[in-house]
Amino acid sequence: MKHFKNKIILQILDYYKNLWALSYAAGVAHWDLETYMPSLGISSRAYALSKIATIRQKMFLDKSFVDLIHQASAKAD
Repeated sequence: MKHFKNKIILQILDYYKNLWALSYAAGVAHWDLETYMPSLGISSRAYALSKIATIRQKMFLDKSFVDLIHQASAKAD
């Protein structure tokens, strides 16, 4: 992250790391669901994936994150 000097961009990237991690975990869980998932675990996995999706949506729409995005887009640099 050394290439960015804009503090707002650095805050956005720091926050987004958590969104990325949740997306990555969900991707692995989806892959497992489609390949090696035991049939008795499907409902639990689906429930967990729905919770991850809800958490991601709430984080993505969080007012502080949205405000950072607006601040960044208002900057010329």
